[in-house]
Amino acid sequence: MTTAPPMEQPASGWVVIAADRISAGLRESWLALLRANPKLDSPYFHPGFTESLVSNRRQVWLAVLMADGAPKLLLPFQRRGSRGQPAGTSMSDFHAPIAAPGTTFDASGFMRVAELGTLHFKNWLNDNPAPDFAQYGLREATAPYLDVEGGAAAYKSRLSARNKEVFADTLRSGRKLEREVAPLRFEWQAPLSVLDTLFEWKSRQYRETGAMDFFADESNRRYFQELLQRRGDSAFEGVLSALWAGEKLLAVHAGMRAGPVLHWWFPTYNTEFSRYSPGRLLITKHIEQADTLGLKRIDLGKGDEPYKRWLMTGEAPLLEGVIDLDGSRRWLRRTRVNSRDAIRASNAFGWARNLKRRLLKR
Repeated sequence: MTTAPPMEQPASGWVVIAADRISAGLRESWLALLRANPKLDSPYFHPGFTESLVSNRRQVWLAVLMADGAPKLLLPFQRRGSRGQPAGTSMSDFHAPIAAPGTTFDASGFMRVAELGTLHFKNWLNDNPAPDFAQYGLREATAPYLDVEGGAAAYKSRLSARNKEVFADTLRSGRKLEREVAPLRFEWQAPLSVLDTLFEWKSRQYRETGAMDFFADESNRRYFQELLQRRGDSAFEGVLSALWAGEKLLAVHAGMRAGPVLHWWFPTYNTEFSRYSPGRLLITKHIEQADTLGLKRIDLGKGDEPYKRWLMTGEAPLLEGVIDLDGSRRWLRRTRVNSRDAIRASNAFGWARNLKRRLLKR
């Protein structure tokens, strides 16, 4: 963060400050709110995530609700004109107000002080929303996670019978790979030079699936180059883990960690070794090393990738929608979304999507 002087906060009411002007006292209050609410233990809610965005020259604002001279609620956000999004925009797999349990989020007060017409969110943590917050939701979703507290044996005991079978099959693939190729080597923090390989493999994956290439944007590449230099402090750090067979790089993952929680963010693998399931092998190594690494949970983020369903032990509820104080616009938006979802659920849409993926792979 920059060393610009901090903004003064009022004793009560809302205030918005630039995230590069957060005082040491406000940062400590932020951490205290996180300690008071264990549901906000994801790296996305740690001030380190907002600081990493600011370091990457992204304009982030922090809405603060003060009560009796102390911060009661915080919400980092970004804006373009009157349209707002949670801090990190497309990179944010979790967002929610940072507050003690039971704190009511005054959406209308926030929108007024933030000078926003709308706030678009995709992954609002839906465990304990304000009583009237459902009116802003358009879709419900879930984000799978792995409860790895106690290590591999304890993790395995939490799996369903089907998932136990997949986990055992992954371990067998690892033993087969060691027999046929070379011994496996896991690195929790791999050399930063490995990041270029991750960019290359991930971009190939995006092309093959028809998804937008996140790493085609140079600012996104630069963000990870800077985040992953922030390592060595388990309170918040970037993580670049890798799995090798001898000198052959099998799989890479770029994510971030806050205390006992690892957010599984951008994994990719060497397609030359697809038959050995290298991506699943890499996450399995994290499970096996969970006690040593001090991990209790691995968040996988929203998504329908098969490995998430195969390895998950639970799910966090999420909400997608738009905070818009205009009721008629909310109704029109919900009608459009419902119509679009009905089309996407049709057999014809699924057939067309699968055909597109096959053609892109060729």
